[in-house]
Amino acid sequence: MKNLLLALCFVVVASSSAQITKSGQGYLFRMKHQAGSVFKYGVVSSLAGTGANGQPMTFTLPMIWKVVGVKAGVATIDTTVGPVSVGKSPMVNAVKNRIQLDVRGRVVGQGGAGQQVTPAFPEKAIKVGQSWQASAPVELPMQGEKKIQATYVFKGIKVVNGKQMAELAVTTGGQASGTGSMFLLVSDGSLFRSTLKMNLKMVAPDGVPTNYKVTADIKRQ
Repeated sequence: MKNLLLALCFVVVASSSAQITKSGQGYLFRMKHQAGSVFKYGVVSSLAGTGANGQPMTFTLPMIWKVVGVKAGVATIDTTVGPVSVGKSPMVNAVKNRIQLDVRGRVVGQGGAGQQVTPAFPEKAIKVGQSWQASAPVELPMQGEKKIQATYVFKGIKVVNGKQMAELAVTTGGQASGTGSMFLLVSDGSLFRSTLKMNLKMVAPDGVPTNYKVTADIKRQ
């Protein structure tokens, strides 16, 4: 269970900062970080097995991104995910990584498990209604690193809580199929909120398949 919770953390946090600017008839999505910036988020997620003995559970965790430097468009970011708690009981210690991302959200250099926490953005501007696809490696217990495929549809610019935001509809596939939404602040491009519902398919060493229903709600703090 500990390894499963840790793997799920890396699945549900696949989002971060981006700069959204008007470009022709569309909008250009790019990373724009400043040294010293700190992004804090809270995650509330539920996990339920679909088998006869599956019991639903809810876990919470904080996430912190600290931008330690930016050079030639590449940001160096210290990330802290966790600790993961179920109720008031801690289950998994915080996991810390240092990652480097280019302006399109692509990992620069060698990336390990759980290091790519943002989707790669398209090269060209995106019009409302258009979509792009991206994949991210996640470490699944008993199966190692797998690719989670996702499609992002740009729904347009909306006003939420008095602020302009870009809305994305998210569809995931592969072993973690599901749907959700993501809101990015237009002013600084940072993630404001995302929601996701997934069916996570796992295979035990003995070959027995197990399905989990996962929901995740990430909010800026």
